[in-house]
Amino acid sequence: MRNSCDARGLRRLLSFVAFILSVWGLSGTALASTQLVTNGDFEAGDASGWLVSGGLGQGCDSDWMVNTTGENGCMTIGDNASPAAYCALDGDGPKEHVLSQIVHVPSATYAGALSFRYAASWDVMGSARELRIAFYSTDGALLSSATSVSFAGSDQSPWSAVSVDVSTTLAAHRGEDLVLYVSVVVPESFTGPGGIGIDDISVIAESYRVLQDGATVAPGGSLALGSEGKSGAETWTFDTNASGGSVDRASGLYRAGSTPGVDDVLLVTDASGKSARATLHVGAGVSIAPAAPPTVSPRGSLDFVASGGSGEGYTFAVTVNRSGGSVSAQGHYTAGHASSVQDTLTATDSLGNARTVVVRVGPGVSVTPGSASVVPRASIAFAAAGGSGGGYVWSMVSAPSGGRIDEATGVYQAGYVARVADIVMATDSLGNSRTVSISVGGALAISPPRIERLTGETVDFTATGGSGQGRVWAIATNGSGCTLDPVTGAYRAGFNAGSDTITLRDSIGNTAVAYIVVNARPSTGPTVPPSTGGLPKEPHTAPHSMGLPPAGGALPETPVAVPLPGGTDAGGCSTSGSTSGSMGGSLLLLGLTLLAARRNRRTHA
Repeated sequence: MRNSCDARGLRRLLSFVAFILSVWGLSGTALASTQLVTNGDFEAGDASGWLVSGGLGQGCDSDWMVNTTGENGCMTIGDNASPAAYCALDGDGPKEHVLSQIVHVPSATYAGALSFRYAASWDVMGSARELRIAFYSTDGALLSSATSVSFAGSDQSPWSAVSVDVSTTLAAHRGEDLVLYVSVVVPESFTGPGGIGIDDISVIAESYRVLQDGATVAPGGSLALGSEGKSGAETWTFDTNASGGSVDRASGLYRAGSTPGVDDVLLVTDASGKSARATLHVGAGVSIAPAAPPTVSPRGSLDFVASGGSGEGYTFAVTVNRSGGSVSAQGHYTAGHASSVQDTLTATDSLGNARTVVVRVGPGVSVTPGSASVVPRASIAFAAAGGSGGGYVWSMVSAPSGGRIDEATGVYQAGYVARVADIVMATDSLGNSRTVSISVGGALAISPPRIERLTGETVDFTATGGSGQGRVWAIATNGSGCTLDPVTGAYRAGFNAGSDTITLRDSIGNTAVAYIVVNARPSTGPTVPPSTGGLPKEPHTAPHSMGLPPAGGALPETPVAVPLPGGTDAGGCSTSGSTSGSMGGSLLLLGLTLLAARRNRRTHA
């Protein structure tokens, strides 16, 4: 029995080889074979993987069963020494005993073979029984009848191997699911006992395919393509070249182009004329994150990360550098000092794929006001913006006026020195800075600054410069007995010869000084020295500043001294700075004139 089993196995092998050679007529062919049937040899000891249907019965009406004894419930079939499926060739007909399962046809299938072994014993009358094997679609449509075996009359068949070419069916439905349908057809009821056994059901799909089908290749990357199922030499070409790639026609060495995110389709044809296609996915190009970076302050920093492309070996560079910035190979970018410009960074992977990103460098530090003119000792509050946006520190770059600035608040005060320019600077937390020039205008001044006047005369002083507000006039020294209006600066000299000094102060403390030299008036008549009563008995010569006009064309020979009014000095200027001194002087002149006229009349009489 062992020898008979070995002989059957050898016959099965030889029949399969004969089938393959009959299909191709070639030797040395590298075949890619795929078994489509599950548990076709029933070595599981049951019908797992199969759907058993039909009229379930007993004895000679029994359906498919799996065993090693050859029993089918109706009669014993030849011993198989291994599990096989058995069913009756009779029954309560008409009916079918069915074994079926779904098989998937590979997409690269170009050929295929169906093979099986069977044994039967029968003694029937009437219509013949049949073993049928066919392919159906999953929705029940008959696609092809692969083969059939008829059993009529009385006979028996030992285990026999059958091979059938099903290339046309499989090639027509590659990539699809089909139903393999194995059935025993009983056209009439109980016309005689019979039984059948089936084993080693096989559907082999032969494929010619590219092993790298569906692979992803980086832009610019390479991939050595190979196939299985070829016959002889191959030729590789493009069916679709979306990336702009290349392929070696003989070796199949493929290099993706620079266009990312597309599919290239390769076509390979072997010496027998078979062809296969492979779709290769060209991966994403290099990308940089952040792709839309925020605005960076001058001297500010930002980290960039590259991905995609080859996935490794990224290096960064500044390819357009308007700010004077820099970037490390790892993507740490630092803007330069130039503001309101754009830099361009480029990330390049190990294959030369690159991506650029534009970085906007924001405005530098700005100061409000951008320029200023002040008077000495005046203050102004500066404000800073831009740059890093914070941490501003104020300082004096130059201060010829003697000015100063609060380093935290930006409040500036000019010094005392006029007609110069101070320079202040605001510096942010990143070292960006901006300077502003401040013109320190004219100092507070009095016009005229120096003047001579006779006793009793007036001067209308004017002021320029300074803050222009809150001006207050004052007498610093009063040698003449002068008067001064503290609001308008109207000045009147006293009646003493001497020097006066007046000052002016504005609202912010600026001061100015004017000097007045007061001269005595020229003498025009007699001078009456002070007396306690009556006219003087001894004539005295009147001072030059107190001379009187002549009467009748001649000066009096004997000047008469007249006592001065109380509260006035010899020059007639009030020591109190009031207008009473001026009034006293006028009265004195009037009295002297009247006295001289009277004496002249007496002399001529």
